[in-house]
Amino acid sequence: MLRETGDGALSVQHVAKDIGMSPYHFIRLFKAVFGETPKQCQLRARLEQAKVLLMTTETSVTDICMEVGFASLGNFSWLGSPAGTAEELPYPVF
Repeated sequence: MLRETGDGALSVQHVAKDIGMSPYHFIRLFKAVFGETPKQCQLRARLEQAKVLLMTTETSVTDICMEVGFASLGNFSWLGSPAGTAEELPYPVF
């Protein structure tokens, strides 16, 4: 559910409420089980989908970033910069 991208992506608050936990407890438990926070999981899923689309389609970078759920091209581009979270990912962003 959390790895869904685009408009259908669920928030941590929504998922936590559905399973009867506080968002804080859900985030802690999720990280303990999966080794990353739900937000990191969502980000990784968006980046993986964007990478595939960039390599396999002729779609513009702007359209791809919007399609996978980033709010703007600036947010998407920031991830590939030294200040972005790309350094925290175990693989290169692109």
